[in-house]
Amino acid sequence: MPNPPRADLVRKAICAGLYSGNVDYSDNGYKRFQDNPDMRNFTPAGVKLLLRHFICKVNGDLETRDEKFDQWLKEDPDNPYWYMAVIPVAEFPTGLFVKMKISDYDESDPWVEIVSVHEEKS
Repeated sequence: MPNPPRADLVRKAICAGLYSGNVDYSDNGYKRFQDNPDMRNFTPAGVKLLLRHFICKVNGDLETRDEKFDQWLKEDPDNPYWYMAVIPVAEFPTGLFVKMKISDYDESDPWVEIVSVHEEKS
């Protein structure tokens, strides 16, 4: 049975700890980040800090979306949702898009993975 949407756990994971939360990059997400020339002014750790500030300090919006890609649904049928934040940054007029999935639904110690980071396309 699929897990329900849990934006509360995503927020909790991002705000966990003292530094960058319980946030990792998926292998593919990290590679896409490194291969994207538009991200040259950002570091992976810097994006996590921006995300943490936006979600935990500014109380920025975190949206839940249904996963539509069949491949992802087949790979992880218990996790049919993804979460996004669009962080205002000077480099991108429409913001920095950060797509995440929950990697660990532990109520006391949840974790998320960043699966995509790029300029928001509005």
